[in-house]
Amino acid sequence: MHAISQKLLSQLKVLVPVVSLACGAVQLDAADPPSQGLPAGFAVTKPEVPPELVGSMKTLNERLSKDLRPEDNAAVLMLQAFGPETFESELKRDTYELMGVKELPGNSPLFVTLGEFALTLDGVTPANAHSTALDIQAEMFEAAERLWTEKDLPRVAGYLEANKEMLEVITKASQKPRYYVPLLSIEQPPRLLSAALNVERRFQYIARMLSARALLHAKQGNFEACLQDFMTGHRIAWLLIDGSPLDVSVAKAHVVDAIICHAEIKLIESGTLTKPQLEVFAKTIQELPPLHTAERAIDIGERAIVHQEIELLSTDLASVAGFFEVPGQETVPPSEIPDLSTLKWDLALQRADEIWDKIVKSLATKDRAEQDKLFAELNAQYEKWAEDDDADPRKFTELLKKDPVAASRLIGENMAMALRPFWWQRRLTDERARVRRDLVRLGIALARYRADHSEYPASLTELAPQYLPTIPVEAHSALPFTYKRESNGEALVLSTGANLKVDSNSPFSDDHSIRLK
Repeated sequence: MHAISQKLLSQLKVLVPVVSLACGAVQLDAADPPSQGLPAGFAVTKPEVPPELVGSMKTLNERLSKDLRPEDNAAVLMLQAFGPETFESELKRDTYELMGVKELPGNSPLFVTLGEFALTLDGVTPANAHSTALDIQAEMFEAAERLWTEKDLPRVAGYLEANKEMLEVITKASQKPRYYVPLLSIEQPPRLLSAALNVERRFQYIARMLSARALLHAKQGNFEACLQDFMTGHRIAWLLIDGSPLDVSVAKAHVVDAIICHAEIKLIESGTLTKPQLEVFAKTIQELPPLHTAERAIDIGERAIVHQEIELLSTDLASVAGFFEVPGQETVPPSEIPDLSTLKWDLALQRADEIWDKIVKSLATKDRAEQDKLFAELNAQYEKWAEDDDADPRKFTELLKKDPVAASRLIGENMAMALRPFWWQRRLTDERARVRRDLVRLGIALARYRADHSEYPASLTELAPQYLPTIPVEAHSALPFTYKRESNGEALVLSTGANLKVDSNSPFSDDHSIRLK
């Protein structure tokens, strides 16, 4: 069913719906809960699932929002910073109902874009505002790479100051216990495949801002504020990956966490932290919850996508036509599109779940050798499926008449295989997350050891148990990190990345390291 796979994957475009929050003032009903934990001016109500929301989209939204009060939802508070143009008008009512939001404060501290900020600078006109904004963005990237002062990068300092109130809102939002933004789509029929969230697209740049400001605080000697910015970034990553278990959201969460870890390594490498600061840093990092691993998103969000795509085959003729269309060949005539009205949809879902359960089990397996074996079995199963030439709609129609059970299960198998995750890549993503965090922890431990002994240890094993409860291994190889105590007194901890080769000078290097002087 290789042809079907190609056709389906070619249709998986990610749309970013932008929903307008602009609505008139609404009076709270007597039964509405108070907006405790939210700024004055927030009007909230009990979240409700709109009656027109059905199927897997309804089920997934209900699961993610279960027992979540608006005042405990980080995304509700984030709306105060992102403003009244966060969502598209077509989704406004349903989004508000699902989040339990009735009205935003009228004086919200809104996010200032680089373009808007550029226009406030002397000599900047609308004609050169865009190029100026790009220059400031490059400076922002530089500011997230080293300790710096306002004199070094005055425009970045000014931009961060212009967004000071917005960043305070984001910090408070990150301290909420959960994150949920409704998964809705402006497509008809609605698809979870296109339910990417406009709130999330800002997180990567906010992580850059937090990293730059943290390193500014560090240079100023305000370690408490520096650490708060770092932890805000880590919490945003955790909330996003916890509250939006879809691959597109998981990818954004990992980028946010990677940006923060990179800045933390730059701070540790600077050698400016005092022993008390290092001890606080170590304790704070140790208490961070790890990011959820890949099997959770595959089991919850990505399974829901498979279910929904099967559901659409039972109701949407265009989906059926697209499912059987073979890339590079003529469009299937309407008369040859299979009639799926007699298909046993429960059996299609059952077969899809059988395949999906194996994928989830494989990703959840912690033993490396056993996981490799399970991945190999999945690879073989997929290759066999891809080689089968059963994409002909006429053949499927004959099978449906002859053996409706087999035809029903084939639909589920084809959909699951076409939408399968790339399990090797998911494992590598999880491993990179562990490597990043472990390098930060090892760097702090080495700096603490040096503060006590005036030199770095001969081996990482000397860090336990005083400086680390246990010594982490390199996630990609399950072997000890490469560690060198060099003759000039410097220390290097290196992860050779997924290819297990030192290729730091290559443009495609996956190496990660921390070097302490």
